[in-house]
Amino acid sequence: MKTTEISSCLQVDPSTTSKTLNELANAGYLNHIPYRGVDLTDLGKAYAEFLVRRHRILSLLFTHYGLSTEEACAEVSRFEAFVSRDAVNKFATQWAIQWSVYAEK
Repeated sequence: MKTTEISSCLQVDPSTTSKTLNELANAGYLNHIPYRGVDLTDLGKAYAEFLVRRHRILSLLFTHYGLSTEEACAEVSRFEAFVSRDAVNKFATQWAIQWSVYAEK
């Protein structure tokens, strides 16, 4: 994806996008070739998968307690950055245990 496309989608200045992409590249999350575009590294792909998993698990928690899918997504988006990988893994493990108990009955 090209830098200009990212800037347009996010409605930010291209220089802001370039700076952020360089920081992500330096951290190992993506490959950035100026004027050519970006692609995720294996580390970046793994982190992106975690972000999607975290969002889905937290949204599931909220829908379980009565929020619509849209409401859950909006609420989770407000705080999900503060939820650790460890907490997400514990939620997922506990739900797997609970669901297996229900399935056995």
